[in-house]
Amino acid sequence: MALDDAAVIIPGTGFVYTAPAGTPAPVDLENPESPWEDLGHTSIEDGLTITKDGGDSNILGTWRNPSLRDRRDPVNFAITIHLLQLTNETLAYYFGGGDTSVDGVFGVNLITQPQERAMFIRIVDGEVSAPLYVPRVSLASDDDVEVDVENFLAFPVRATILGVTGSNLMEWYGPGLGLHTNEVQSVAITGTPAGGTFTLTYAGQTTAPIAYNATASAVQTALRALSNVGTSGCGVTGGPGPGTAWVVTFTGDLAGTDVAQMTGSAALLTGGTAPAVVVTTTTPGT
Repeated sequence: MALDDAAVIIPGTGFVYTAPAGTPAPVDLENPESPWEDLGHTSIEDGLTITKDGGDSNILGTWRNPSLRDRRDPVNFAITIHLLQLTNETLAYYFGGGDTSVDGVFGVNLITQPQERAMFIRIVDGEVSAPLYVPRVSLASDDDVEVDVENFLAFPVRATILGVTGSNLMEWYGPGLGLHTNEVQSVAITGTPAGGTFTLTYAGQTTAPIAYNATASAVQTALRALSNVGTSGCGVTGGPGPGTAWVVTFTGDLAGTDVAQMTGSAALLTGGTAPAVVVTTTTPGT
């Protein structure tokens, strides 16, 4: 895991949205489109809590091996949030539905029913955000409503996360999450030189001279000698030059990263016709 200051988040601002159960995650993660509905103000003091129940470990063993297997109980996740706006949605989620047939009145029914919805939460820290999508939750009251004359009226609601066959239980979004692609750059020598050396420069550091007909391992050694690449920062295949390009794949701390494109110097190549070192990014890192 590479050190990444931007991956450390202070949840300074939060936005909570709901939609009919099973609604796909919004296309615009910053401004969710219809049918996503903004639940408005939520408590800054109580914040948002993600709880986990279950998942206890049960060690199963045999006479030969008392700790052969670790069997885990099923896990249930829930999200607790305190809704502050007095709306039909807030009251329906807390009281389990209700009667909204009369203008200006929300009637609480004797028989309640948990409200199933999809939920989208966007946690924001300046320019960085941590969106969370849950395709199906069951919303119901979580605790008592306390009327505090020095604070906002809050309705604590618990969203128990339910499974949807064929879908993830929940999904977090962020630039450093999910599939990572290692960047691949191709280094080719043009102009058919007959001798000499060339160099490669990565992020301000330049290799020692590399023979025009070097093997892949020789190019790899030269690049790994750079302190900003290091002994695990790349792997090189292809070559030898100048007839076959070298393929540099960035690995280690540079894996899954959009790295700087290298440049090459052909000043010390000899022979041929205007030899040059051409570097091309064939697979951008993500």
